[in-house]
This record gives sequence, C-alpha cells and structure tokens, in this order.
Amino acid sequence: MMNKHTNSFSLTNFPPNCALFPDKVVAFTQLVFPQMERRTLEDVQIDAEIIANLQEAGLNVNDSDMIRPSPAFVQTVCEYYLKSFLGFTVEECFQQNLSLLQQVEFPELYSDIAYLMIVYESVRKLFLAISIDGFSLGDVVRPEAYRIRSTL
Repeated sequence: MMNKHTNSFSLTNFPPNCALFPDKVVAFTQLVFPQMERRTLEDVQIDAEIIANLQEAGLNVNDSDMIRPSPAFVQTVCEYYLKSFLGFTVEECFQQNLSLLQQVEFPELYSDIAYLMIVYESVRKLFLAISIDGFSLGDVVRPEAYRIRSTL
C-alpha cells in the first residue's frame, strides 16, 4: 500500500496473490495476459503447405494470416472453398435471399450478419459433407490459429 507520509511502498497488510501498481492493488485474477500460441515445427510445416495451396489458388495469403487469422481472412477462404467445390458465390446466394431480408424492419441493420450467416451455414454444410466436424460460427467470427490450421 502507498504510505501517504513517506511516499514509498509498504508491504504490510498487502493481500496475497495481488499485484502492486502505483496507488492501487489489483488481484492477479483481474489481470489479463495475452495468450501466446506455441507453434511446433509441424505447425510451421502445415502452415506453409496451407499457404502454398491457397496462394496457388490465387489468394493473397501470408504467414501472419495463419499465425493470427482474422475474420476477413477466414471468410475469404470460406468463400473460395464454396466457389471451388460447389460452384457458387456467397454473393449469388445472398442476392437470392435478399427478398427475405427486405421483409424485416431496417434491413440494412441485418445485411452484414445475414451475409456472414450464409457464409457460415454454407461452409458448415460443405465441411460436414466431407467429414470435417466441429466447424462453428466462432471459427469465422473469432478465429483461433490452431482451429483454423486443423480445419484447413
């Protein structure tokens, strides 16, 4: 705790499992530390193979996309898979369902999520058809490297 008279720190009455910051005490359970993903040599090799395949297909992919995948990256890859394997674009499917969206009040509020849900549902069905289980909406919205690596 901060001693008002000497302007120095005193460890008396300092709660256990706490961190000392100037003028306040914070429990360690309240601190948030970034998670560091450990990449094995096998992960690096798998990433390189995935990147090479996606680049060969004409997608602009680099190593950072596999280390910290973004929702935009995952959505781009999903759209590529749908076009390659099923022969349709998400935009075409979205346009077909646009009339349903126009029936709700303020459709512009729902257009982004409707597009995202079409991507997710289409890819989920494709992955189930080829025996890839466990693909979830979280893999599109908040992708994690290890899950994307195992899925791709």
